[in-house]
Amino acid sequence: MFYSLIISKDVNISLKSINKSVVEKLFITAMAIAIVLYREKKEHITKLLIFSLIFSILPLAIKEILQYIGEYH
Repeated sequence: MFYSLIISKDVNISLKSINKSVVEKLFITAMAIAIVLYREKKEHITKLLIFSLIFSILPLAIKEILQYIGEYH
């Protein structure tokens, strides 16, 4: 995002496109998550976040381990 601003010939156009795409999507996503998790218990939300973090990191860790093993041999 910052790189595109640095190399841009017209910073105003870049800022408008960043605002349009990134900021709106972040706002919509945050609102959707808040609406969906409105009535959930804090413990359930905490478990959900921890498990989602684990399941997102696990494939990357497995890939890195397999790559390390392949390069080691």
